[in-house]
Amino acid sequence: MTITQENRVTYDEVSQNFPNIAEMVDRIGSTVVMKDNMPHYIILDFAQVGGKKLQPMQKS
Repeated sequence: MTITQENRVTYDEVSQNFPNIAEMVDRIGSTVVMKDNMPHYIILDFAQVGGKKLQPMQKS
């Protein structure tokens, strides 16, 4: 994965404004979260990693 200005956000941005980060991931597929100017986390769209639509949990 290449880290670009477009897909890079700070840890503070994520903690303060997660809905906008989620929209970014929806738009571009992934984002890299920087902490102390170093890549620390990757947020991926579930479909990017082979995720399938999950069934709701059934009550027992």
